[in-house]
Formats: sequence, C-alpha cells, structure tokens
Amino acid sequence: MEENNNLQAEVAPEESAPTENAEKMVKKSKKSVHSQAETVDESTLSEDELYAKIQTEKLLKRKQTKKIATLSGLCVAMVLAVCLIILAAVPISLKPSCIKSGFYDVKLYAGSSAPAVFVEGEEEFDAFLKYYSKSFSQTCLAAMFNGGMGTYNIDEQHVKVDERNVLSKVKELAGSGNNLVRLGFDEERHLTKKNGRTYHSIYSNSRWDGVLKFDEAYFVVNQEKGVKNTSVYIVAEYPDYGTCLVILTVKADTSILYEAWDKLV
Repeated sequence: MEENNNLQAEVAPEESAPTENAEKMVKKSKKSVHSQAETVDESTLSEDELYAKIQTEKLLKRKQTKKIATLSGLCVAMVLAVCLIILAAVPISLKPSCIKSGFYDVKLYAGSSAPAVFVEGEEEFDAFLKYYSKSFSQTCLAAMFNGGMGTYNIDEQHVKVDERNVLSKVKELAGSGNNLVRLGFDEERHLTKKNGRTYHSIYSNSRWDGVLKFDEAYFVVNQEKGVKNTSVYIVAEYPDYGTCLVILTVKADTSILYEAWDKLV
C-alpha cells in the first residue's frame, strides 16, 4: 500500500505538467482566433461602414488637436498677462543720464522772486530728489506707449550766454509762465545721448572732438498734469564760440514737482 501511494505521488506531478501546457496552448489559440476575427471584421466592412470609421477617427483627431490648441492659447495668454502686469508695475527712469545724479545744489525759480536753494545733505535736498525722480519716472508699459523710451532730441541752437544773462535767457526760451529748476554740479560733465554714450556736437571739427562739457543745467516745471515734452537747458562750452545753451527735449510729468513746490520752498 505504501509503495502504491508513493508511486502515485511520483506519477502525479508528471501528469500535471501536460495539463498546464495544454491550458496555455488553448489560451494562445483563443487569442489567435480572436485576433483573426478582429482582422476579418475590419476587412469585411462595407464602404459606408469604412467611411464612417475613417470620419470618426478624423473627428476624434480634430477634437484632440483643438484641445491642444486651446491649452496652448491659454498658456500664451497667461504669459502675456504676466508680462503686461510686470510692464505696468516696473518703473523706469526717463532722466537724461548726464543729469541723473551728481549735482550738489538745487535752485527753484518761480517768477521774479529769489530762488529757494537746497544743498546736498539737507532735508529739503532729499525731499527734492524724491519728487525729481517721480517726475522723470514711468512704468515700462506707459513709456512704451507715449514714446518715453525713445531717444530724446538734442538741439544745438548756438544761443550764446554768459554768467550774467544765462538765467534770463533760459526764462526767455522757457516762457514766463513756467517754473524752473537749476541743477549745479561740482565737476564738469559730458553731454550724453539717451543710451548714456557721449554726445558729439554737430559743430565738431579737426581741432575739437565735439564733446560738450557743462556744470549746470535747467529744466522746466510744467503746471499741466501728464507726461509731456519737457525742455532741459544745458549750459555747455564751445571752444570756438563760448558758452551756449543746448536744449534737450525729454518726456516727463513735472507737474508732480509743481504740486510739491510749496512744500519745498
């Protein structure tokens, strides 16, 4: 009996192996038959059914393409919106680089009265700097639309002046209704272009490189609000002609400074 049981136990595993192989073969056979059936079904479609199938596939592709295009458009719109927000928030300075800083005293002229004078280091001087910066500052977006980011105009009129009549000549050119600010520099400076590079006079010649030097400048303070063309008068030295006014036309809203005038003086 024990021998028979052992014999059966030994034979059982051998018999199960073919059974497992048979099951695997049946499964493979089913898959093959199913695949053939699908192929046969597709190949036996009528023309109308095949046309409908192709159109359905095209429709699904169009829907997928439309989704991708919509998503891409939303991404682009979001990027543009972020750029516009940044441009509308970030300020830029419109001050000519040659008068941006470096002056040691400021004089405010209004009518025929004596000017208010501020010297570097004083409280009033620091207050003036704040309004001065605001007057010549705009957001990137605003500057792009009103031309503030473009080059400014430099006009060499050869208006001859000297120490005694420079203020009266500037007032004459600016107009009697405008307030004026004078910036005094402790060292001679070079007149520059908008990009900060040295400007060379149209009257330069073989004896002179055309670099215009100055140590004082005036600009007009407008009463009317808004960014407008603003005149800056540079008191420049011409070797062959003497001291003359060079007029820069820049964009600024100097009404900010005008409104703060009473606080400053």
